[in-house]
Amino acid sequence: MATLEELREATGMTQGQLAAKLAVPPTQGAAWERGTERPTTREIGLLALALGMKPPQVQDALAETQAEERR
Repeated sequence: MATLEELREATGMTQGQLAAKLAVPPTQGAAWERGTERPTTREIGLLALALGMKPPQVQDALAETQAEERR
């Protein structure tokens, strides 16, 4: 299973580019990728659109990100 960072990298986007698409600070996206913060339901939907996938896939990636942080 892929992490949020891996999904973003697969699209070829930088953290800054993704943050700009979502109208959030780049530090916010970095916190999501580290698993230190979790996006809102609305932000998950926006992430899904920006990454070209469905919200459940983004939720799975967020869960994988948090699981990796605990390892």
